[in-house]
Amino acid sequence: MQLTNHRVWDYAGDNYVHRLVAINSYMLTSQLESQRIYWENKIVHLEKDTAEEINNMKAQIKETIDRCDNLERRLESVAKDKQSMDKKCGQLSTTV
Repeated sequence: MQLTNHRVWDYAGDNYVHRLVAINSYMLTSQLESQRIYWENKIVHLEKDTAEEINNMKAQIKETIDRCDNLERRLESVAKDKQSMDKKCGQLSTTV
């Protein structure tokens, strides 16, 4: 090993091996790989949570629309009843 430039002679490959560079390169590669896995998992969880939230909101919207339709039907029925009661009230007041 040459101490001045941190090189090691590789007898099998018949050349110098830059051991520190290789170690740093491996560390950087493994860190990047673990970060990639972390962020991909984070994205998967976010997509799952978002899809679940969207489905919940769709269910709430459907429920709200159904309630609104029921209320509109009740309003029409009550309006008709009011009309008939007003008519009866008018008839009774003319007879009294």
